[in-house]
Amino acid sequence: MDIETDKQKILREFAEKYQHCWACGWPSVQYRYVEKDIWNWLEIHHIVKLGRVHETWNLSRFCERCHRLAELNTIRDSKTKRVLPYLRRENVLWLKNRFDNENYNRKELDAKALGKLECVKRPAEFFGRQYEANQRRAWPGVIGKREVSI
Repeated sequence: MDIETDKQKILREFAEKYQHCWACGWPSVQYRYVEKDIWNWLEIHHIVKLGRVHETWNLSRFCERCHRLAELNTIRDSKTKRVLPYLRRENVLWLKNRFDNENYNRKELDAKALGKLECVKRPAEFFGRQYEANQRRAWPGVIGKREVSI
């Protein structure tokens, strides 16, 4: 019998609570298919890397692609060949405040980063368009009845 550690429990509960990518809206299980350049699983991203504290104030939820963009990896769109915009830490902070405001703790984040973090900044418009498109796919017929924009 496996006994779940506190760290595993925090990560599992966080993953269960947030079932879509905060940046592009990609859903966890509601809409999955395999196609070239589709990054369809969700991951947990640590906002402040130093020590990788597994507390909810330091966690965010992204699909694999957006997680790579938050790690500042360069990704090109397969159709347009354009480089996708990064999700810089100030964007991740904005998303944390937007989707997990109850656990947004700027004081803890600043302390863990050993200094004041960047100002909060909305992600590039690219992510808003992706978010809306992915939510329309995941919830056909429901969009318009609830807010989906970031």
